[in-house]
Amino acid sequence: MRKIRYRAAEDCLLVYAVSLRGWRLAARYPLDGFIGLYRGSKGSIAEVWLAGKNGGQDVLLDRIFLGTGALQKRFAAGLADLSRATGLPVLEPGEAT
Repeated sequence: MRKIRYRAAEDCLLVYAVSLRGWRLAARYPLDGFIGLYRGSKGSIAEVWLAGKNGGQDVLLDRIFLGTGALQKRFAAGLADLSRATGLPVLEPGEAT
C-alpha cells in the first residue's frame, strides 16, 4: 500500500509506503524529468506510472487491485486528481513511449 503526495514548493511527488512503524517516505520524484502520467494494467491490477521525458525511464508509482466498479471509479478519480495537482497530463496508451 502506498500514498502519493504532491509537494508544490518543490514540484515533486513523494511516495510513502506503509511499514510496521507507519508511513515512511519511499521515493521522491522531481517532476521536471517527466512528461505525464499514464495507466497501465495487468488483469485486475491497475498501475499508475510517471512517463519519462525525452526517452527517460518511466517510474511505477503504485499498483492497485480493481475488483469492483466502485474501485475503478475511485482509481480514475484519483488519477485525475493527481493530474490536476501536478499539472501533468494523463497520457493515452502509446503517448508515453
